[in-house]
Amino acid sequence: FSFGHLDEYHFLTMELASGSLRHELRGWAPTRAWDARVADAKAMVLGLVAIHKAGIVHRDLTPQNILRFADGRLAIADFGLAMDQLGKTTQIAGTPNRIAPEVLAGGKVTYASDVWQLGMIVHEVLYGRCPRPEEIGDDPGSTPVVEDGIAMREEALHALCAACMHQDPKRRPENAQAVARRFPM
Repeated sequence: FSFGHLDEYHFLTMELASGSLRHELRGWAPTRAWDARVADAKAMVLGLVAIHKAGIVHRDLTPQNILRFADGRLAIADFGLAMDQLGKTTQIAGTPNRIAPEVLAGGKVTYASDVWQLGMIVHEVLYGRCPRPEEIGDDPGSTPVVEDGIAMREEALHALCAACMHQDPKRRPENAQAVARRFPM
């Protein structure tokens, strides 16, 4: 809300979050209905779209870095590892088990690195668990056409998560905007 200083100390004030997705996914909060989980997934995708449009790679998208506010809104937080120099090879940094495979292999950081992490989180939010190893890196081909019905939408969302988590960053959606275009409405 504001920045300031008092004597030699600088400070900023921010809106108070009521918790994080980590809190919810660990079972410390009531389970959300399917439509609410889909809305949360869409909000995360759109939040990352804004970050990518600003030219930033977050590099540490995790459930603990997605904050929930009292009114239900979500916000992506913790830009301590963020970069605005795309395609730069960096030191491996981030939350273990949440780092994109190409980054772990010493490759370059791109928007696709964030897309991999987004796929992990969206899967966890939708299905209540981290993806199993066989679900990471699947090549589902194109996202199925969504018709009316929860089953078709769930299949399309599962395929989108798998596409986001493809081991080869060139075969993932290139950025969050590409994910948003494939998100079943």
